[in-house]
Amino acid sequence: MSGAAKPDPPATLIAIPPMINSEFCRFLLAHYRAPYIEQPHGFFFSFFYTLWHGRTVVAPLTYTAAYALVGPEGIIDRFEKLAPAELRLLRNDASESAEVTADMERFNNVLASAVTQYAYSLLLPHRDIMVAPLTRGCPWWEAGTVRVAYPLFAGTLKLLLRLSPENSLTALAQVRVILDEVAARLMDGASYLVGDRLSLADLAFATALAPLVMPPNDGASAPGFAELPPEMQAVVTEFRAHPAGQFVQRIYRDWRTPDGEFGKPRLLSP
Repeated sequence: MSGAAKPDPPATLIAIPPMINSEFCRFLLAHYRAPYIEQPHGFFFSFFYTLWHGRTVVAPLTYTAAYALVGPEGIIDRFEKLAPAELRLLRNDASESAEVTADMERFNNVLASAVTQYAYSLLLPHRDIMVAPLTRGCPWWEAGTVRVAYPLFAGTLKLLLRLSPENSLTALAQVRVILDEVAARLMDGASYLVGDRLSLADLAFATALAPLVMPPNDGASAPGFAELPPEMQAVVTEFRAHPAGQFVQRIYRDWRTPDGEFGKPRLLSP
């Protein structure tokens, strides 16, 4: 009888399918080679599950019997120190560490908020486009509720995200400013935003901009390009050609391991 320790069971990721932070968590868990099973829930419904399993209303939540990790930050705090050196996303150098921290704040908060505000402003009025992305993988009764009560869900999101034509234009302008900032940092041929290897800054930027670039291997639930309103198709086409958008596509191509396809991962055990 073998005395080898058994690997930990997969974690469960409670995720809202199209949410940027949900995709950030998917990317992180795959990158750290941490096995997980996604449990998608719609906005509002997710509150009950995160409260039950993590005593929080914040999604995404990654949990097992041993821990409950809120958002990308929780995953980073737990798995970064367990990862082999080649998979670590933070920096020991004080200057690079400060740069990664500043980038995380700017990309995962400022940029992600602007992308969310712009995308939802254009997409929420289209019920026929949005019901499926909002409920993909969710229990059938959640999907049915969203389908029937879509005006209520759309109205709530419009209120919470402060959606308006004016705010949409402001958000898009903010996105363009940050794209140009990132392009300037890459202009001299840099492969990554901080130092000479992948960092949290690259992942935060890539996942925040992904809804407006639609890169390969993106795990978020979103309408297909052909379903988008013409105005948003034009923006996606523009951003795909932008140097910062091309950088996002490369990060996804080179680093976004498809969920569940880890090959022979080094499983991380606390």
